[in-house]
Amino acid sequence: APTDGVTVVEWPERAGGMLPAAYLLVELRAGTGDVRLVSATAVGGEDETARWLDAFAPSMSQPVAG
Repeated sequence: APTDGVTVVEWPERAGGMLPAAYLLVELRAGTGDVRLVSATAVGGEDETARWLDAFAPSMSQPVAG
């Protein structure tokens, strides 16, 4: 498995035991009208996933106009 970079899995619940022990779960949902909602959840090892949350947090706290 790669140690650097990003792998996107569209249906992680179907991956079974193939996901790493620690990962960042990012969920995209439709809101009202043109609004899209994004949530990020650290799963597994706190040290590794915490750095991803720290990296994404500033950009995720602001609405994006499209």
